[in-house]
Amino acid sequence: MKEGCWELETGYKETVDTDEQLDKILFLLTSKEKELLEVKRLYDVEFKYDIVIVIEDGDFNGVRLEPDFIQFAARIGAIVEYNTYIN
Repeated sequence: MKEGCWELETGYKETVDTDEQLDKILFLLTSKEKELLEVKRLYDVEFKYDIVIVIEDGDFNGVRLEPDFIQFAARIGAIVEYNTYIN
C-alpha cells in the first residue's frame, strides 16, 4: 500500500475564530472542486481537514462550522478531524 500526503495549511494563528482559518482554505479550494473530484476518482485518495486547536489558559469559545464549509467538505467527501491540545 502506498501512502503520501499533500498539505495545504494556514499556519498557526492566535485567534478564537476557527471559521476565519477555514475560510482561507475554502477560498483556495472551492475553485478547484472539479479537479479535486477527478484526482479522487483517478487515484482513490482521501481528503481530510485536520483542524488543530491549541487552548491557552482555558480560553476556548468552541468551534463553529459554516454551511459553505460543511457543504464543500461533503461534496468532495472530506473527513473533518479535530485535534485539541490544552496548554
